[in-house]
Amino acid sequence: MNIKKYLLLNYCFIATAILVFAFSINFVEAITAEVGVNLEKKAVAGEDFLATIYLNVDEPVNAIEGNLVFPSDLLEVVGVSDGDSIVNLWLEKPKISDGRISFSGIIPGGSTSRGGQIFSIIFKVIDDFDTENLYIQNAKIFINDGSGEEADIFFLPTEIGPVE
Repeated sequence: MNIKKYLLLNYCFIATAILVFAFSINFVEAITAEVGVNLEKKAVAGEDFLATIYLNVDEPVNAIEGNLVFPSDLLEVVGVSDGDSIVNLWLEKPKISDGRISFSGIIPGGSTSRGGQIFSIIFKVIDDFDTENLYIQNAKIFINDGSGEEADIFFLPTEIGPVE
């Protein structure tokens, strides 16, 4: 009889532990973030234009990194500004190197941003061209939930072709 009680208590304990564990699992739904480039105007040979890297996200995120890739044979970087950025702490301020601008930063407390500026660039168009793109590469955005989970990222290349 003692063995039956013992087994019954063990089964009850195990069943309770399984139920507690099952209900304590935090089911995290991935969030989607959009990173894009807004242009002040289309690129024209000999002129400058402003490109702003922005973030759209509906859930709080607290870190972002990536590379803006541009055709360095056609565009010259005149200046980079992070003055109006949603990023408060830069691990790597926007840095120009071989046709790319790398960046990495933290947003303490997180940000739920629609059109939040990450940084902006003034490009000078060196020569005429048909159509080229600016695009984001190797981007990572981290959700502000303490888990270190990455958000799914959506971005499209931005055409900088001349006005037709």
